[in-house]
Amino acid sequence: MLVAANEMDHFFAGADFNLGTPEPADEHGAESAALFCEMLELRPGQSSWRETVRWVKFEEDVEEDGNRWSKPFVAALKLHALMELRNCISSGSVLLDLQTNNLNEIWNTLVNEWVRMDLVPASYHEPLVATLMQPYRHQHQFQRSIIARNKSSDVLDPASSSSMRKYNQSLATMPSVNSMSSVDTLSDALSSSPTGDKTNKRFFKKLPPGSEAASILVAELEFLRRPLTGFVRLRDASNTFRGLVEVPVPVRYVFVALSPKTKGNRVRELGRTMGTLFSDELFQHEVSKARDRHDLLTAIDDFMGSSTVLPPGEWNPKIRIEPPTQVQSKESRTIQKKILDGEDVDDHSDEHTGHGAEIKRTGRICGGIMDDIKRKAKWYLADFKDALHIQTIASIIFLYFASMTPLVTFGGLMSTLLKGRMVGTPWHLFKIPS
Repeated sequence: MLVAANEMDHFFAGADFNLGTPEPADEHGAESAALFCEMLELRPGQSSWRETVRWVKFEEDVEEDGNRWSKPFVAALKLHALMELRNCISSGSVLLDLQTNNLNEIWNTLVNEWVRMDLVPASYHEPLVATLMQPYRHQHQFQRSIIARNKSSDVLDPASSSSMRKYNQSLATMPSVNSMSSVDTLSDALSSSPTGDKTNKRFFKKLPPGSEAASILVAELEFLRRPLTGFVRLRDASNTFRGLVEVPVPVRYVFVALSPKTKGNRVRELGRTMGTLFSDELFQHEVSKARDRHDLLTAIDDFMGSSTVLPPGEWNPKIRIEPPTQVQSKESRTIQKKILDGEDVDDHSDEHTGHGAEIKRTGRICGGIMDDIKRKAKWYLADFKDALHIQTIASIIFLYFASMTPLVTFGGLMSTLLKGRMVGTPWHLFKIPS
């Protein structure tokens, strides 16, 4: 079992955990924005894609009862799934800087690429596009429906109950994958959905400003004879893809994994692996600058090289690892990567090295101390602000009383035992003999 690099490799690192802070602009002038990622599954017998996993730094799964999200936990991946994902990126369809604001155009371009690469016959074009265009259902929509169903009653609120029956009927009459004959039929079904365009505004407030989204679609289709994968990066993130993600943020990446029926639902594990990679800050940065397929493979290799492998016989994969309060910063990981690659690391990097920085001899009076002060001057103001933080002040007050209480207690006890004849050392030293 393999554990994600940014979550477990330096589990006890001292760097501050910072979620979603926008990074400085790269050489192309574009910022690597915080990324929200979700995975949609199309299971056999279902007529719509359903959200089952999402990532904002850590993974959250829809529980087995389907009514709520799990607590965030550290993603644990299978090494075989990560290697299989690398093979899929190596041999599958990769579309970088695709310029479009139309979701249907993305699916047509992707399927056309599969046909061009002889991965599927041309006759599969329309069924595949129709499958990808099936309605997208998100977990908060099902939760809202359950709450409405529990609150509604034919006697107390006939109108509400009637609307719920209409919603259930719309789900029951939605055309399935096997009965889908055209994209137009599917578009009509999408437009008739009462919750197709509702987003999770409550969860959206938790995302950092300027966030973007990555959507992962995985499914097992009976008519396929071989697995199909596609990686799409849009030139301009678009928020016109109604219902593709649960939050109203522009979509930057799309990953599709389709396969025939397999044992153990391997395609789902493939999607989880892709989502975990998207949640890694270094992978996001490298993928945002990738120019070709080789750069994507390099980003996956860097992720694998920074990850930790847990022996299968010494750990129960069913146990979810709680997220750490502190993880290694992205800058620290970048420096360690350069060191492992044999690159020179600038001694005057912007990373705060603290008291571990050495004071070098300069040949000037107090030259080393002055250089050290100049190097750390940018953090002095932050240090004083941290000292005035409410938690720091509370700790000082607590330690003061924790230290004073035993002294006062001991002094009172000694005064009682000595019957008040307690004098200080200065009195003995400077007393005048009578």
